[in-house]
Amino acid sequence: MKNKRILLLSLSAVLLMLLVGCTKPYVITRDLEEPVYPRTTCSIGLIDDELPLDMDEDQKPSMENIYEFKEALREELLKTEVFDYVEIGTDKADYEVNGALMDYKKGSWAGRFFIGFGVGNAKFSTNLKLIDKATGNPLFAGNFTRTISGWGESGSDSYKKIAKDFAKAFKKQLKKLQEDNAELFE
Repeated sequence: MKNKRILLLSLSAVLLMLLVGCTKPYVITRDLEEPVYPRTTCSIGLIDDELPLDMDEDQKPSMENIYEFKEALREELLKTEVFDYVEIGTDKADYEVNGALMDYKKGSWAGRFFIGFGVGNAKFSTNLKLIDKATGNPLFAGNFTRTISGWGESGSDSYKKIAKDFAKAFKKQLKKLQEDNAELFE
């Protein structure tokens, strides 16, 4: 009886971990090592399509989807209060965020709602970089992935979550850099 209870609790814990997700939704591939000073400007640049060549065009994100993702990035970077302004596609900025789509799956809201259990999941994976436009060097970069599996979420929620993850990770690294190098920011 005791062994069955332990087994049941163990299986429940594993199932809960699978449902909640144990992995971080991003991996930072380049830590922020140079300061990004306040009162600067940022542009949201090109998001390349590096999806498989044999992927059907109707299965790829639309231009509207890409613009929605760029707008989410713009909004989240503004919330960091690092940049004076963040615009989409301007050449007159100190920094630029660009990236590439690595994986995309539209998913189906109806599948998530009526069937569940992974049916209809939407997935969006991208790598993003913050570039110093004066030097062309990447300052901060990472790979970001979100899967939408809840019936109450839309596929575009993945864009918003990735944008939030990128801005949050950038702000966290900037704050740590500021704390470690306070003399640079005085």
